[in-house]
Amino acid sequence: MVRALLFGLVAGAVLLPGALSVADAAPKRFGPFVVDSDQPSVIRLDGQIGALDQFSFDDARDAAPNARTLMLDSPGGNLIIALGIADRLLQSDFKTVIPQNSVCLSACAFLFLAGREREVEGRLGVHQVASTDSGDFAFAQAALSRVARFLQKADTNPEILAIMLATPADQMHIFDRDEITRFGLDRGGRSPGPVERPTPQPEEQRPQPKQQPEAPVLTAAAEAAFRACAEVAASPFDAARPAGVAGVGNDQIDASRAIPACQKALDLAPGDARVESMLGRSLQRAGRDQEAVAMFRKAAEQQNAFGEYSLGLSYAYGRGVGTDNDEAARWYRLAADRGYVEAQYNLAIFYANGTGVPQDGAAAADWYRRAAEQGYPAAQSNLGLMLAYGTGVPKDEAAAARWYKLAVDQGYSNAQYGLGLLYHTGAGVPKNDVEALRLFRLAAEQEDTTAQYQLGLMYATGDGVPKDPKQAERWYRRSAAKGYSLAQYALGYMFKAGGDAPKNDAEGLRFLRLAADQGYAPAQYYLGNIFLTGDGVAKDQTEAVRWYRKAAEQGDDKARDILQRLGKL
Repeated sequence: MVRALLFGLVAGAVLLPGALSVADAAPKRFGPFVVDSDQPSVIRLDGQIGALDQFSFDDARDAAPNARTLMLDSPGGNLIIALGIADRLLQSDFKTVIPQNSVCLSACAFLFLAGREREVEGRLGVHQVASTDSGDFAFAQAALSRVARFLQKADTNPEILAIMLATPADQMHIFDRDEITRFGLDRGGRSPGPVERPTPQPEEQRPQPKQQPEAPVLTAAAEAAFRACAEVAASPFDAARPAGVAGVGNDQIDASRAIPACQKALDLAPGDARVESMLGRSLQRAGRDQEAVAMFRKAAEQQNAFGEYSLGLSYAYGRGVGTDNDEAARWYRLAADRGYVEAQYNLAIFYANGTGVPQDGAAAADWYRRAAEQGYPAAQSNLGLMLAYGTGVPKDEAAAARWYKLAVDQGYSNAQYGLGLLYHTGAGVPKNDVEALRLFRLAAEQEDTTAQYQLGLMYATGDGVPKDPKQAERWYRRSAAKGYSLAQYALGYMFKAGGDAPKNDAEGLRFLRLAADQGYAPAQYYLGNIFLTGDGVAKDQTEAVRWYRKAAEQGDDKARDILQRLGKL
């Protein structure tokens, strides 16, 4: 009855001059964005973010030019489009709100984090940008790089990125009220009081990355040519490539297609540093190194990060220019300061090894951390290694495990081995030989020689697995075949000693020589014993002394003692 009366009243109502019609009062929908005429200061996101919804957001803003609040209720959607909308929000004065009983998950979270003021009443959730199941690691890493830069621009707590990277793509981390407060996710608005942020760590106090120059305004033809060039020549880590272009690895560049495509783009947009750097990359792939360097230098002189990085790489490897590590470090630093992840990683290696810069473990760890925060797996693994052993940073095996895990999630074999070692020893994580064995196998199947050796050692000694000499020999041989001296020594010892494996003096001697020729002191000492005692060979004190001296030169005290007793020091 009430509904009928209300309907009758509406149907029979007389519109006064200037009053809104029913059609005018109805919400206007632009894709998932909704504008209500009775709330001109509000735009609502109601649904999934699709491939064209950056335009939808623009249309909604045109329909509600006075809107300053974005209400969010979305399961997520297209990451690249969401980041584009979020960048626009950062430049505006919007407040972002997740109302009670609403959700803002996955890609939607970036829109929320872009708010000048933020309010969470519903559920906010994040997870990994991409799963390694897709197999497109280049796209995943490039997307992670963009995400990390956005989070930095949005002044978010670094722990949010760590949580995101640690949450599998098929799961969702929903922030609880304690995390919302602790990470400063509520900002302004209804916040119950000042948000207590954790004491900033040194990396949080770093200056913001230097921005690259604004991209030039291109004609439609030049824009199409730029995109065509990027599709065949852009690096997956180059932020200047067009949206939706994943980039290609160096080995995937078809120079016969890339060079003419990029030359055409440069002809239509002379001096465009983005195109110059991609043309340089294509020329280098074709072996035209001097022409490539000329292009990289033109781009670098315009402060193009990829051009700076590529010029540094050319100096480091002497491609098109003379090898000059000082110049390589200088150009790496310029690109690294602009947030270019590969330059940050290479600069970290330079600091770790003292190449082109003074050796500095703390600086190496800092640059590894910057690259690791952008999702670069090699940097995550190397940072884990430094934390595990206390190199350049205070030893922190639990933190090492966290960084290793992030790289493991991207299938990085060095991290699989490093994390396996922590589980095997119970350092930083609860001891778990089943997990250690799984991780060692993952790395070993990717031909990681240290993991192959470690598996052989576990099977040979029965450490965490049932003793199995055949499995031990199998894994030792795979590692030894790639020149790993410890595996060669282990095989030599196994065949000489016999016991669990059939004794084979000839094979034992062969593998011991392989390890000794690589400078492995225990193998050199063992060979000295063999020739001194005539174990499976004719006695030969001269040959024994030769091997003892090699071992003693590397600090082997036992070899030195025998030489002293023989009067051969």
